[in-house]
Amino acid sequence: MTEEDGFQAFKSLWSRSIRPDGIMVTDELITRGVIRGIISHGVKVPEELCIASQVGYVSENPFAIGVIQVQMDVVEQASRLVQMMFERLAGGSVSESRILLSPKIYNPFGEEV
Repeated sequence: MTEEDGFQAFKSLWSRSIRPDGIMVTDELITRGVIRGIISHGVKVPEELCIASQVGYVSENPFAIGVIQVQMDVVEQASRLVQMMFERLAGGSVSESRILLSPKIYNPFGEEV
């Protein structure tokens, strides 16, 4: 998916008679397109719409508007996956069937929204 896909998806969502009060996006590039849509429609964040995005790394202000950032530790995830692979290659059974990670959350509004 591309930034343009995010833009078109937002336009489609916002053209409906019932609009969301929050959007969770799972990709930073798509988030940029959603933000373009938000800005072009004059939507006020967070008053009219709250937006959260999964990000690779939390940073102070990577987007043009306030976005709640949700970061999963990809290094920890990769480490656990490699450990599972080596257990399997050694002929053993995998100790975990799923990996649960706690996200880091950055809220630019400094409050619960």
